[in-house]
Amino acid sequence: MITLFSRLIKGTLILLMVMMVFSVGYGVFTRYVLDNAASWTGELSSYILVWVTFLGSSWAVIEKKHINVDILTKTIPFSLQLIIKVGVHVSLLIFSCLLVYFGTIVSIDNLDNKALTLPITMGLVYCVIPISGLIMFSGFAKQAIQLFTERADSVH
Repeated sequence: MITLFSRLIKGTLILLMVMMVFSVGYGVFTRYVLDNAASWTGELSSYILVWVTFLGSSWAVIEKKHINVDILTKTIPFSLQLIIKVGVHVSLLIFSCLLVYFGTIVSIDNLDNKALTLPITMGLVYCVIPISGLIMFSGFAKQAIQLFTERADSVH
């Protein structure tokens, strides 16, 4: 299930990056070749970058490719390592919940606000925040569960 979901996110990221390349390319073409800049290309590229950032972060979490600094935890006893890992996972789960909660508020509050040059609302732009928060939560929760199941397996 996670691999299918991961592929879906990765495919979406690829599509968004292609759209951003074409948007920026078209903007450069219209500005320097046609001498009549398309005003919407910069705005579209910015919004796509927001989506790529949040979805990319979510994808990194579910693929376990996010930043992990373990130089200190490798030098301390295993029981202390486990306490630190649990604390980190609890913090990350809380952070994900905050993304969902406040991202939902921001998205709903901006449903009526129109983008400057595009026919979309800003709520659509901001809805990636709670979406990515949910994806991150599921990834961090899975990692936390694996942390305890691996510990239980190593004890027996």
